[in-house]
Amino acid sequence: MASTPSSLLPGRQIVHGTEPSKATQVGVGRIANMHVHVIRRGTGLAAVRRHRGCCTSELRRYAASWLPRALGGLDSIFITSLCEVLGSTGNAEYHRSMTAQTQAAATSWVHTRGELAIESARVMAIVNVTPDSFSDGGELWGADGPALRQALFRCRQAVACGADILDVGGESTRPGAEPVSPDQEAMRVLPVVRAIAGDPQLAHVPLSIDTRRALVADQALRAGACIVNDISGLADPAMLDVVASHNAGLVLGHLRGEPQTMQHGIAFTDLLGDVAQELCQRVEAAVAAGISRSQILVDPGIGFGKTAAQSAALVGCAAELRRRTGCHVLIGASRKSFLGALTGRPVDQRELASVVAAVHAVARGAAVVRVHDVAPTVEALALAAALRRADEHPGRLHLQ
Repeated sequence: MASTPSSLLPGRQIVHGTEPSKATQVGVGRIANMHVHVIRRGTGLAAVRRHRGCCTSELRRYAASWLPRALGGLDSIFITSLCEVLGSTGNAEYHRSMTAQTQAAATSWVHTRGELAIESARVMAIVNVTPDSFSDGGELWGADGPALRQALFRCRQAVACGADILDVGGESTRPGAEPVSPDQEAMRVLPVVRAIAGDPQLAHVPLSIDTRRALVADQALRAGACIVNDISGLADPAMLDVVASHNAGLVLGHLRGEPQTMQHGIAFTDLLGDVAQELCQRVEAAVAAGISRSQILVDPGIGFGKTAAQSAALVGCAAELRRRTGCHVLIGASRKSFLGALTGRPVDQRELASVVAAVHAVARGAAVVRVHDVAPTVEALALAAALRRADEHPGRLHLQ
């Protein structure tokens, strides 16, 4: 086991009125190192159990006080391991408390190339490299395939307007869409992913691949992507191994069935409860595969197997989904059909409705909004944040 980095030790922090012994600090450092090892290498519980001997009652108090603050976003596997090591497996209340504290402390989205702070909401720009997407299909598609020059120009524009993430997709998943083969999807997205990753103006921006297929995700991650946006919620069983092996960020979407048939036979007993439960199952599968909750965002799948009324109800569900799943939430409502049902507007006239939906989603707890119209969304979110600060601190309004 590697020695404890000084950055993992809290120095002269006082717990229960006394400074912990050096042995206690080293013991906590071992647990901290194991946290990183368990999450990044997926070694599971065995590595943690081997250090049971280092855990005295003093260590138990010290770790319980310090770890939740120092290591935000611990996944449930690690928390269970920690409780075992500290002799607290029988204390359900302690387990719940540790889980709540550490999950609440997570303020970054971990991905292959590092972390993206999400104390304030982030904007994910949609980059569709398809001939048939419901809103902008064909705009970045040429006679011979992806229009690279137009795609790079669109991405630079989005980043200049404030986009924090670029999400490249090569398959339309609109209701009724015909599936494409993995080879065809890869042919569409890989040139664009490579071009973005190699562009000096864009290389620093986290790049997401929007795909349901592990083969495409693996190729895109090797080409420069660092996040997988899986709207199917792990329909491909190999997806977990791909994400874990690359330490990639992951968006787990809620979808029943296939895009081609998802609008048939829609039935929920309890809309939010059912969506949350099914997302929890996917999150737990990801955590069991060695993927930390700090790598995962959940997406309720607005427009995917939901009626217009159900989709509208899910726009503001982020806080509750965050509470139930332990993961931050992405909301993608941009230009979708439920906005047309509410406003009567065709798809090319839903910018205003999309911006309002994004502002509402963030106000209700969304960490990321996925949008077509970056500039007005960024401006509206900045204004909403400024107005909220003005409410909290009258007379001290700071505009950017």
